[in-house]
Amino acid sequence: MQPISLKGVVEKGHGFGKKFGAPTANFDVGIARTAGLEPGLYLCTVRFADARYEGMLYFGINSRTNEDCLEVYLRHFSGELVGRELAVTTMRFIREPRFFKSLGELQAQIQKDLHNVGWVG
Repeated sequence: MQPISLKGVVEKGHGFGKKFGAPTANFDVGIARTAGLEPGLYLCTVRFADARYEGMLYFGINSRTNEDCLEVYLRHFSGELVGRELAVTTMRFIREPRFFKSLGELQAQIQKDLHNVGWVG
């Protein structure tokens, strides 16, 4: 997989991720479409304000809203990002998008994803 770079301003989301400990920065999905990003979950790097973070980028259906979404989780980051411009570069494809029937299913998959990239034991 060739890395794909995206740049965009973080928009206010619904806050679902924050409610269960996995806050994400949300972008307009048009950014992913313009860049030719295929739907899925990706390991990525995120840059802003002279800082670099590891992250996971998701492009696909949001199981809570039933709408397409583009969002990134930044590892070891806490703070507010709405209105800030982030540069995201995909590093590795992790999995296809999935639709989750419950919040519990989504939370379990997030833990699997974190384990699969080596971020949790």
